[in-house]
Amino acid sequence: MTSLGEKLKELRSLSKMSINEISNSLAISKTYLMDLEHNRKLPSSDLLNRMSNFFEVDKNQFLELAVASRPFINLNIDPDNKNKLDTAVLLLREWDSMSEEKFKEIQNIINKKEL
Repeated sequence: MTSLGEKLKELRSLSKMSINEISNSLAISKTYLMDLEHNRKLPSSDLLNRMSNFFEVDKNQFLELAVASRPFINLNIDPDNKNKLDTAVLLLREWDSMSEEKFKEIQNIINKKEL
């Protein structure tokens, strides 16, 4: 699968624009764009939106590539909140073996909470 960085390099090449031109258009530094192209950084949701608009690429495609490029999760959980920490650890332990049905069940629970 193509990484987000590879896709960005490809789109930059197709656009025939320099790193400086694209970074200026996206309102980011040249260094940050180079970090994205080398999969050293992940873009924010706002930057994903700007990139998808700029390159006229579906945001979901960029999102999928970003997730596949750096498959890690950074959890910011208060270690004093044992219930949340235990739940996160349990979910991560079961992640690979979890059925699609279970994923949907969890998504439904989370989505109902957001309403």
